[in-house]
Amino acid sequence: VEVCIMATPVMMRYGPPPCELKERISSFYELRLDVADYDEIERADRPQFRIMLSGQGHYEFATGTIDPAWPVTIVGPTSGRLRGVGKGPMHVVGAGLLPPAWAALMGADSADWCDRAFDATRVFGDSTLALADAVRAVDTSEQRFELIGAFLAAATERCDAAPFWFTRIVDEWLAESPAPPVELLHERTGLGVRQVERLCKRYY
Repeated sequence: VEVCIMATPVMMRYGPPPCELKERISSFYELRLDVADYDEIERADRPQFRIMLSGQGHYEFATGTIDPAWPVTIVGPTSGRLRGVGKGPMHVVGAGLLPPAWAALMGADSADWCDRAFDATRVFGDSTLALADAVRAVDTSEQRFELIGAFLAAATERCDAAPFWFTRIVDEWLAESPAPPVELLHERTGLGVRQVERLCKRYY
């Protein structure tokens, strides 16, 4: 079910991914801010794929790192609060990336991009700029979400199905408590300490 929150000068719309992408994308979203200045705190979260159709800004991470927001930005997984600062009016469309998709995009380097944001052209080249143009040219959120979904489906088509069992266990473990015991994760996965650490660095 699509969720839409409207409160002038803010419009926020969410949409679910299609069934074939539910293991790779958590949700689609669209944000419009009809303001001159933007300063907002986001919670720690999974990686994000974001297209800035209008506006400009930067991200300030809990680690003290500051990275700009590019026309198409990949925000890595965050370990603490994320501050977004910008100039509007702002129009952003994006998707949350689930761990298997993140690992498929970033490979062995996925752990190196925690608490960082970077230009998506570093991964995809100029195809991301073409995507931004296509998203800008359509009229509805549904069309924008469909374009982004198709792009990410192609980009992660070699997504390894093997980690899905692991990420499901980890997601359930994370949701159970503000500070779940690590020993419980070892018990549920049947993996040793080093294996769990290696997989968590790769997928989270």
